[in-house]
Amino acid sequence: MSPESDTSTSAGRPFVIDSWRKLNDLEEHLDVGDGFTTPYLFRGHESSAFRLTPTLHRAATLDGAEDLPDAAALLEYEKEVTLRFQQAAANFMSSSLLAPLAAPVDWWTVMRHYGAPTRLLDWTTSLFVATYFACRGEPTKDGSIYLLHVATFESAMRAIHVDAGALTPVQRSQPTVLEDPNSPSVIDVFRRKSAMPQRMVLQRGTFMICRNVTADVEAVLTAAMADYQDGPKEYFRKLTVPASAKPALMRRLRETNITAATLFPDLGGVCRALDEVVRARGSS
Repeated sequence: MSPESDTSTSAGRPFVIDSWRKLNDLEEHLDVGDGFTTPYLFRGHESSAFRLTPTLHRAATLDGAEDLPDAAALLEYEKEVTLRFQQAAANFMSSSLLAPLAAPVDWWTVMRHYGAPTRLLDWTTSLFVATYFACRGEPTKDGSIYLLHVATFESAMRAIHVDAGALTPVQRSQPTVLEDPNSPSVIDVFRRKSAMPQRMVLQRGTFMICRNVTADVEAVLTAAMADYQDGPKEYFRKLTVPASAKPALMRRLRETNITAATLFPDLGGVCRALDEVVRARGSS
């Protein structure tokens, strides 16, 4: 059965988001809450071929063209990129945003939103924001949306690793937690609680980090959630957004004021939004 013809939410079968109605049906099915206290996280990919791969891995492998370096090399890349960003940040960021940035992981949350390579994966608590990111590019390719029930995932992580759980301030300040090449493949989910850049607030951003710098995040996450794939509730799933549905979904998102201009509140975001308007006319 092709993805386009399968719209079931039953276990083991893809849920296809090929219309605005189905997107809203999914939101109702999940009971996602108000978008800020939702039990779910979402992540949109322009191409369904993309995996849950941190940008540090993508940069270090030239987008998969080369093998991933070993942990020692990746940790050195990470340190160098972080230092260079810190040196440049004072020229572009206010002191109120810089002041709370102490541990490297705090810096990485800001770096990720400005496009620097980090081991973080950014997620959103908004299904509609994730849909925007799944539809905004690659017009000839199917996109995808990952959904994850956070409490279930954290419970699954704790069942595998007794020390799993949100990184505490003390852990963040301990280099051994994130800089040990032999750290276990524990995945933590966390959100900045202060001094968030405006785009992070508007995109309702939340982060995922694996303590082992070389770990395959998607493989770790999939293995942890393997026992939660059956049943009526959605706990972890990769949804398909057909290429043919992207223009209509983008038009409806624009009607709800989810555009580049609102998600990237600067002149660059305005220009991206103008580009989206022209592309929408070309697809109508």
